[in-house]
Amino acid sequence: MKIEKLTASDVEFYRVSIYELMQYDFLSTYGKQADSDFIFLRIKKIPEYMKSNRAIIFGAVEESSLLGFLWAYPVDTPFEVVLHVAYIAVKPAVRKKGIGSSLLKAIELEAEQRELSHVELIVGTNNNSARKFYENSGYMEKRLYMHKRI
Repeated sequence: MKIEKLTASDVEFYRVSIYELMQYDFLSTYGKQADSDFIFLRIKKIPEYMKSNRAIIFGAVEESSLLGFLWAYPVDTPFEVVLHVAYIAVKPAVRKKGIGSSLLKAIELEAEQRELSHVELIVGTNNNSARKFYENSGYMEKRLYMHKRI
């Protein structure tokens, strides 16, 4: 297995796998699957996002199969630019084999190369396995996101 920074053509090649991985991510984060059109539209826009520096995509690739992926983008905060991990997902059959950690290390190295000091992400409060994974990877809670259903 190798971690690669994906190109726009790689994204097209792995389109179906990225779709499945994004559905895994939505299910574990929100407890339900996302609307298919929403995901397909996001995937279709990745090349445009990449050209405008709004998408950095890493993939865990083994023999032309995508085992996991990470999608991040730079975010300007009032004090600095950080890399925000929008999606990270690993196929269930190959979890607990270091793929997620390798993807996080790849985006952390990308942040270092860009001379950025932070990588951030959002995790659901009920997603205990992901919270533990991120904590074990050195991530810590910084803000509390709150919402109210109306």
